[in-house]
Amino acid sequence: MIIFNNLGHTFKEGSADGLPIVWVDSSDTSTYTLSGADVLTLNNKGTLGGAMTLNGTVKFANSGFESASGDNYITRDLGETFLPTNSFTIVTTFDLQNAFSSLQWFSELFSDLNNRLSTLVDGSKIETVGVYSGTVTPLNAVPYFFGVQTLLVSYDVNTNTIIQLNYNNVTSTTSSVVFNNTISTTVTLLKSSYYNAPSGTNNPLHEFRLYDRAFSLTEMQTLQTELNNKYTP
Repeated sequence: MIIFNNLGHTFKEGSADGLPIVWVDSSDTSTYTLSGADVLTLNNKGTLGGAMTLNGTVKFANSGFESASGDNYITRDLGETFLPTNSFTIVTTFDLQNAFSSLQWFSELFSDLNNRLSTLVDGSKIETVGVYSGTVTPLNAVPYFFGVQTLLVSYDVNTNTIIQLNYNNVTSTTSSVVFNNTISTTVTLLKSSYYNAPSGTNNPLHEFRLYDRAFSLTEMQTLQTELNNKYTP
């Protein structure tokens, strides 16, 4: 039996139609409206449909979306307990032009307050899409150079294994991370976390994608190359 969630997507591994269920794409002018540099509306290009929630002032700069402080960010509530049931792949492409001394988030996928996936800036380096489990310290982190970066992480619910694809096709694997479902899953994009520091400024988010299936390493490498080439001058 194939179980469907309330939005029509199956919980069966490999059942996805190839499109992201959440897809923020700054290069698609049909998915947002602007007033000068301010983003007025931001629609979801993915198969879940609907609009993103703009909190505060989200701006459009350098062909990407950016936020200026911890009060300005983009969110998308999936409206379901997604992580405990689904395999998934999360993809974030951004242009790292500036870094700050305090902990700040570019994107995060919440299952509850203790189990989450994040792309963050810490000091002078960018850390990977880190896997957190009941601690504020990421299990995996690598430094990133300034410029366009695409980070991917894929979680296979059948093997309970997470594969992170870092820059230059470097991979790392984390096992036995269990996602809880104490709250509905929320995708947060381009947020400066708990600090009123401008992590989004001059670090535009080009694309964020969430797929409801696990990717193979080859698929991850192919997509990373495609997105890096798409946004590299």
